[in-house]
Amino acid sequence: MGRPNRCPVCGGELVARVLECKVCGTQVHGKFLRSPFDRLDDEQTEFLLEFLRSEGNFTELARRMNLSFPTVKSRFYAILRTLGIEKRRKTTVSNVLDMLERGEISADEAEKLLRGEG
Repeated sequence: MGRPNRCPVCGGELVARVLECKVCGTQVHGKFLRSPFDRLDDEQTEFLLEFLRSEGNFTELARRMNLSFPTVKSRFYAILRTLGIEKRRKTTVSNVLDMLERGEISADEAEKLLRGEG
């Protein structure tokens, strides 16, 4: 499945023009403002909900979701990028090796960062 709120033909951003009541079917037409959270896919939305349930504690979130701590951090930063609020971190070989040594990222994640894929 593609990204939510993206045109399946060209990838452009979709705009909401109609709201419809689930009960009576009344429709309201116009151009409606969307939340930045509408950019998140279902997996990212569920991750964010678990993050909130964990009160922002990455260790607790990793335990709840049965994921490694580096994977949790990676997914969190992906959400920040999707929302357009992450400050770009300078990726240097030294920084990546330091994160790898501290156990913050896996060898696979380090390789992706060094290739510019992370």
